[in-house]
Amino acid sequence: MQNPFSMKQLFLLLALVLTPSLARGVPNGPPDVPSIMTDEKSFRTLGFVERAGKAFRVDLKQTSDAGRNDPKVAASLAPFLVAKPQPQTEQEPKAKKPSKRLGGYQSHWEGTRLWIGPDWWANPMTDWALRNGSVIAPALKDRTLCLLPAELSGDGEAFEASVEVEALGQGAQKGESAGFRIGRRGGIDDFRHALIHATHWIDATLREDGRLRVGISISDKSLSLQNGPVVLKLSGQRDGDTVELTLTATQGSNTISTQQSFATKEVLGGVALLSNGPSLRAVGDAATQFAFRDFQVSGDLVKETPDRSFGPILWSQYSLSDDQLRLQAQFAPLGMRADYEAELWTADVEGTPQWAKIATAPMDKRSRTVTFTVNDWPSTTSKLYQVRFGWRGKPYVWGGRVRREPNADEPLKLGCFSCDNGYLFPIPAMVAQVQEQDPDMVYFAGDQIYESYGGFGVNRSDDTEAAMVDFLRKYYQFGWTWRDVLRDRPSVILPDDHDVFQGNLWGHGGRALPAGDSKNTWTLGGYVMPGDWVQAVEKIHVGHLPAPAVDMESAIGIKPYFTQMTYGGVGFVILEDRKFKTGPLSLPEATRQEGEGADLLGEAQEAFLKRWATDWTGQQMKCALSQTIFCTAATHTGHNLKRTRGYSDSGAWPKAARNRAVRILGDCNALAIHGDQHLGVLLRHGVDDFDDAGFAFMVPGTANGFPRAWWPGVNNGAPQPDQDFTGKFHDDAGHPINVLAVGNPEYASNRLPKSEDPMMIGYRKGSGYGMVEFNKNEGTAKVSLYRLGNQGEMFPGFPQTIAVGGKP
Repeated sequence: MQNPFSMKQLFLLLALVLTPSLARGVPNGPPDVPSIMTDEKSFRTLGFVERAGKAFRVDLKQTSDAGRNDPKVAASLAPFLVAKPQPQTEQEPKAKKPSKRLGGYQSHWEGTRLWIGPDWWANPMTDWALRNGSVIAPALKDRTLCLLPAELSGDGEAFEASVEVEALGQGAQKGESAGFRIGRRGGIDDFRHALIHATHWIDATLREDGRLRVGISISDKSLSLQNGPVVLKLSGQRDGDTVELTLTATQGSNTISTQQSFATKEVLGGVALLSNGPSLRAVGDAATQFAFRDFQVSGDLVKETPDRSFGPILWSQYSLSDDQLRLQAQFAPLGMRADYEAELWTADVEGTPQWAKIATAPMDKRSRTVTFTVNDWPSTTSKLYQVRFGWRGKPYVWGGRVRREPNADEPLKLGCFSCDNGYLFPIPAMVAQVQEQDPDMVYFAGDQIYESYGGFGVNRSDDTEAAMVDFLRKYYQFGWTWRDVLRDRPSVILPDDHDVFQGNLWGHGGRALPAGDSKNTWTLGGYVMPGDWVQAVEKIHVGHLPAPAVDMESAIGIKPYFTQMTYGGVGFVILEDRKFKTGPLSLPEATRQEGEGADLLGEAQEAFLKRWATDWTGQQMKCALSQTIFCTAATHTGHNLKRTRGYSDSGAWPKAARNRAVRILGDCNALAIHGDQHLGVLLRHGVDDFDDAGFAFMVPGTANGFPRAWWPGVNNGAPQPDQDFTGKFHDDAGHPINVLAVGNPEYASNRLPKSEDPMMIGYRKGSGYGMVEFNKNEGTAKVSLYRLGNQGEMFPGFPQTIAVGGKP
């Protein structure tokens, strides 16, 4: 093929390509534009030119400037170059594209403690800690430390993250690695969901053999982790729909790197540090400990999100009864050595807030709660409040509103929730709908968490502090989900069996579970966890409620919390239907079925309930709140939703004690509200006959994990479409019940694969929540059962308005 270039043109072309100074000598040429760039991003930006099968990388700016001054050169190079078009002289010059804002974050790790700080979410919190300014974590499967106040987002061009990593001890073992995990996203569009349930990410790590890995790209060279710390830098350079990631490791004078390109959408998302290994749990000291120091991330691909920080004040919850405010703030685990205290400040809602301190209270070291009690509260007006706390030289504030108490002529709306299995965390659509509905008060009937919450197993050891931290890291998800609801209205939050790490609970008066009972059945009755641990868990739930009705303590130090609360003209009795319940296997076999002589509420609580039922001071209607319904309102359970029989776990057993409780509640026209059974139902109890006792409303789980169904008359298999399951029935314990409406799951919903959309799984499993509106003047209650998913959708048969009645 004939060469189209003269020797002069070839010489000039090579000079342009190889000599940056030529560009500086050209009028209007850039002062410092390198003419040879070898990375893929520059390769595309500068242009890929080809002639006769030979490729050249050419700086378009330099060649176009040179060509502008030599038309012959420009004509010769035209077939090879894709130069940027020059503006016409008569046109206005293009405005410069505004520079993108550089986002960023830099760590400030100091001290020694478990909790890393408000800018980080640790998975799991029990495995990450600060030690003399270094963040330490074991090399176990998927241990991540997720950054909260920044993420990769937007239409920027680049980012860079760096951290120093050191393998402590003898160096890393086979399959272990440390570095970055970016692009974290989940099946629900909420950054909190991706913290726990990420379905996509990209790892950029230093492996145990000293090589780097980004995606499937592995470096040729390696470093030795036994030679001390390594500085890891991960940079991303965007080019349209792709981002090239380059991971570099520097140890002393040695530097290695590797890179791989990804679709831009794969890179965007949360940023985390990663300490990884092949094992889910450590066996002895088998796992390496990685230390991380001096993390930072910056660039115009970094979006700052400071409002996402979480802590050290995590949320607040309060009750208001008989002009007494009890407000409790939940804190992160800051350490058990210091004696922390917090302050409560209030201000009027109207006008410019004039804040005044009204209370100071110490932090309970085990539960990490601060509880304020304020008497003579002005219940007829709304007030702003702030919990103020100083930590590590910085002030922190968390606040809300104590809303005025509804008066006698106004309805009282109560939101009702239970049984959050966690896979929908933080249920943003449901929370937003509840906020829009704006209930006056909210009630959580139990199972705010499950043992599987957040992954990584459950700690049922006798190490109270380790087990408490394991509980806290799970329970913090509940608070993070609902804190914007809890901050602005009274709440009742009751612990149930899973909240105390048991699948079922017969508390047997608050005793320890007898030796020899299976930790998976608990049927002898008692608590598997230590008494001080149980007491702390209960305080976290109910510490803001009015004082307990009795002062007593079990053999292992567990105290009752059952009490009463009057709010907005409705008298609420708050019951414990687990703590005093007899374990069925502790009874002689001949009496187990009926539960003869067994306790449900216990003697002291039953006596209190009788007193409450006849005391109408300040009350126009009554309502009972407890964990589980006093009948067996489910017929089908299990993986295949098969017909099952058994009722000792429900409030249907023991029968005589159940009948006494139901009669007391029926005599005072109290509507009973419950959770626990993962099924929504509205019914009327019977004792001797149908409808001779009160109404009961049971709400489904906000995220049902193990759905149950009310399909009477169906043996196995799917029920008929639109089959009616309302009407009068006897439950499996023989109690007469009149089912007015029910919210069943779909058949086979227990067999849905985890790969399904999580919201669809929750919907088909019958997840949802309840809303009860008390009309005190008419003595009625409007009962609504909302289904997860579509805005405002209710289960069939709802809402229903029932004539509960007032004072007999």
